[in-house]
Amino acid sequence: MKRVIFLLLLLSTTAQAQKLRRLVSYRDSTNTVVREVYSALVSPADTIMEGPYKRFYRSGKVEAQTSYAGGKRDSAYVEFFENGQRRLEVTFKQGLRQGPFKTYYATGKLAQEGTYANDQPDGTLKTYHPSGAIKLETSLVNGQPVGAVRELYPSGKPKVETTYKNGQANGPTKTYHPNGQLQSESTYNNGLLAGPYKTYFDNGQLESEVIIDKAGKGTQKSYYRSGKLRTEGNYVAAALQTRRVTNPLGDDLTKGAAPVPALLTSMARQKRTMKVEP
Repeated sequence: MKRVIFLLLLLSTTAQAQKLRRLVSYRDSTNTVVREVYSALVSPADTIMEGPYKRFYRSGKVEAQTSYAGGKRDSAYVEFFENGQRRLEVTFKQGLRQGPFKTYYATGKLAQEGTYANDQPDGTLKTYHPSGAIKLETSLVNGQPVGAVRELYPSGKPKVETTYKNGQANGPTKTYHPNGQLQSESTYNNGLLAGPYKTYFDNGQLESEVIIDKAGKGTQKSYYRSGKLRTEGNYVAAALQTRRVTNPLGDDLTKGAAPVPALLTSMARQKRTMKVEP
C-alpha cells in the first residue's frame, strides 16, 4: 500500500513540475516588441513546445503560425509577408514536412509548388515567374532531379533543357538566349562533359567550342563575333556544377542534401574551366 501511495505522489509531483504555460519572447530588451507567442510544457529540466505557435514582425503583424506536439511541428505551417499575403504553406507531421507545399510572391501570385515525402522534395516541382508564367518544371525522387529539366524565360521561350539521372547531368544539354537563339549545346555523362561543347552569340555565330577525347582532355577555342579566332588552349574535364533547389523566397528545400535540381541559369564565361555557375 505504501508503494502505491509513493507512486501516486511521484506522478503527482511530476505533473505539477511540468506545467503547460503560455510563453512570450521579445525582440527588444524592454520587452515591448513581441517576437513569439507559444505554449510549452515547462519543467526545471526542460521546455517542450506544445500547442499553438505564432511569430510576429516588429509591426505586430503575424509572420508565421503553426502548432507543436511533443516539441515538434505537427500541423499546417504558414508564413506571411508583412502585407498579410501568404509566403509559404506546408504541412508538418511529427517534425517532418509531408505532402503538398506552395510558396508565393508578395503580390499573392504562386511562386512554387511541389510535394514533400519524409522531409524531402519528391514528385513534380514547378516554379513560376512573377507574371504567373511557368519558369521551371522537373521531377524529383528523394530530393534528386530525375529526367528532363526545363527552364523557361517569362516569354515562354526555352532557357535551359537538360536531363538528370542520380542527381547529375546525363545526356544532351542546351541553353538559349532570350531571343530564342541557341546559346550552348553539350552532352554530359555523370556530370562530366562527354562530347563537343559549343556556345553561340545571340546572332547564331559560334562563340566557343571544346573538342575532347575519350579521356576527357582536349582543346578549346573562342571567337570574336566577326568569326575570327580569339583564344586557343587546352581543356581539362570539370564536373557540371549544380545548385540546390531553393524557392524564390530563400527557403532551402534540400536542407543541405545533395544538389537538387540544377536550375542551369547561365553558362560561365570562363571557357577554360567549362564550369556552370552555381
